[in-house]
Amino acid sequence: NGELSYRSGMSPDTSEIFDINNISLSDLNITIDNISKEDTYTGLMISELSFSTGQGCDLENLVAEVQIEDGKYHLIDPTIRTSNSIINSDLLGIDFMDYGDDFNFISDANLSLTLQSSRISLSDLAFFLKPLRGMDNEISFSGSITGTVQEMNGRDILLTYSDSTMLTCDFDLSGMPDIQNTFMFIRVDRLTTTAREIADMGIPGMAKLDPGDELQKLGAMSFRGNFTGF
Repeated sequence: NGELSYRSGMSPDTSEIFDINNISLSDLNITIDNISKEDTYTGLMISELSFSTGQGCDLENLVAEVQIEDGKYHLIDPTIRTSNSIINSDLLGIDFMDYGDDFNFISDANLSLTLQSSRISLSDLAFFLKPLRGMDNEISFSGSITGTVQEMNGRDILLTYSDSTMLTCDFDLSGMPDIQNTFMFIRVDRLTTTAREIADMGIPGMAKLDPGDELQKLGAMSFRGNFTGF
């Protein structure tokens, strides 16, 4: 078991949320095979990777082919398991567009993520998105996400929750990770849900919603349209 600690000095150390400039991992295990290098290209195979963050989002195992070239770091066909989630992906990539002294991961790292159907716990996402702290619901998710954290685009998104909730949509977000000041455009192709499942989802800091008998009698609800705003 090993440990990894990285402090760039570019932002204050905080335990509130994931910060690429301040990383601390313990119980680190990694097995690497088939290393190849040619000019600026490096390829390898991760057959085992696990670690603890000490913040509830611990990696139980990651298996992937890794390709590195000219500031581009791509995981090909990665399978990721945490204690709460199972993620199946065709591609997980990070392209560093400008890694100068004023580099900012939020605005300068271009992300590419193509997910097959994956089971994701909101408690794991909360490690990256503070507004989700306190939520532990499980969702099924597939689709493609590209862009930076600050300017993020989602296409062919399919999200399901519990027995009756399903969302198919595309989205464009500008202003993340400050969710309260993020401009959103969401094109909803189909949303179906029930009052009970909305209430069961729960929102941190708010009392549990009571849909009441009348709303529950409505049964399944559906929506199609666009959402634009903050």
